[in-house]
Amino acid sequence: MAVVSSSGVGKGTSSLMEPKNALLEAQQMLAIEDVYVQQAEARAGQAYEPLTPPASFVVQLRVTPRQQVHSIQYEADGQPRVSIRYTVDTGLRLLMPDTDASKEEIPLEKIVAEISAAFVVRYNLIDPTSKVSEEQLLAFSENALFHMWPYWREFLQATASRLRLPAIILPMKAPRQNPAGTTQQ
Repeated sequence: MAVVSSSGVGKGTSSLMEPKNALLEAQQMLAIEDVYVQQAEARAGQAYEPLTPPASFVVQLRVTPRQQVHSIQYEADGQPRVSIRYTVDTGLRLLMPDTDASKEEIPLEKIVAEISAAFVVRYNLIDPTSKVSEEQLLAFSENALFHMWPYWREFLQATASRLRLPAIILPMKAPRQNPAGTTQQ
C-alpha cells in the first residue's frame, strides 16, 4: 500500500505491529467523514431490450480497493486537520447466460449491461498531531470497503433501474477481500 503525501502519516510506534492491534489502533484514531462517487459509468448493450430481457444472466462482481491511500493536511475553522482518503473501485456486469464469467475479457456482444463506480471513503484523523502507520492504514482498508458498501448497493440499484434492468440486490455485507485485495463473485 502506497501512502501519497506523508502529512499525518508516519511509521507509527511499532514496525511489526500485530494486524489485529493495528486495526484496533486505527479504528480509535480515525472517524468517518464522507463517502462519495468519484467516477461512474453505466451502459446497457445495444441489443438489450427491457421488454424482452433474457430469462437469466451471469453476473460478474468486482470490488477492488486501490493500493494508494491519500493523506490530506488542511485547516478548518482555524484548526489543523488531517484527512485519510481510500478509493474503492466497484463494478458489475450482467452477461448473457452462456458466458464464462471467470474470464476477464468478455466480448461486447455477451455483455448485457455494465455499471461501475469509484468510491472515495474519507476519514478524519481524530488527533491531527498523531501519526498513523502504514500497517494501521493497511489494516483499516477493509473498514473502507464496509463503509462504502451501502452506497454501492444504492448506486447499483438506482442505476440498474434507470437502465431498465431487472432489480439487482447485493448482499447486506461486503464480501471479504482475498489476499490480492480484490473480490470477485
